This record gives sequence, C-alpha cells and structure tokens, in this order.
Amino acid sequence: MAQEYVVENRGEAPTLKKGFTLIELMIAMVIIGLIAGGSIYFAMGFLESAKRTSTKTKLQSFKVVLMNYKTEKGEYPQKLDDLVKASFLPKPLPVDGWEKPFVYRRTPDGEKPYELYSYGPKGKGGGKASRIYP
Repeated sequence: MAQEYVVENRGEAPTLKKGFTLIELMIAMVIIGLIAGGSIYFAMGFLESAKRTSTKTKLQSFKVVLMNYKTEKGEYPQKLDDLVKASFLPKPLPVDGWEKPFVYRRTPDGEKPYELYSYGPKGKGGGKASRIYP
C-alpha cells in the first residue's frame, strides 16, 4: 500500500525564497552587455574624431613651418627631414593620429608647390578618399 502525503493549506501565503533566478541574472547581464557595447562604440567614434582633428591640426602646423622655411631659404624643402636639419622642427618628425608619418612631396610646375597629407586610418591602402589634407 502506497503512502499518501496530504498538504494542508491553512490560508497562509506561500513563503518566497530571497534571491535572483538564473533567468533574471541572464537578462541583467544582457542589458549590462548592451550598455557597455554601446558605450564602447560611441567612445571609439569620439576617439577616431579626436585622431582626425589632431592630424589636421598638425598638418596646419606643418604648413606654417613650410611657409617659414620658404621665407628664410627662398624655396620649399625637398623633404621633411630638411626642416629638422634647418632646426624648424624637432627630431623625430611628428606623426599623424595613427602613428604614421606624414607624406610631403614637391610638385614641379603644379598649381601647388607641394603636397602634404596623411594617409588616414586606413594607411596607404585606403586610397585618395581616406587621405587627410590640411
């Protein structure tokens, strides 16, 4: 003969255990992950914008140094190292926001006497569209 267990309900509310269920913890972790991911995404955008702005500022400074060199020497330098040799820039030469060297070229018989730019975040493989000019 099987025993029967009788559960009596005396009108009392069932007691609840304190704590979180596994589902509640997983939902909280997903929400925290979404917030952290969104924050990092926007922070990276601001960081990229800061690098771009810094690079443009350095290029403008280079432009001024190149004009000063031309005023003193009568012509633009053949390469950026000439600015260091003439004490117009400190050694080592400044780099862009992505730690890459700037590109400087004299342009013979062109509208502009020289080209000065940064390849930008993609480097040489980025093409002309990703270049940053002063």
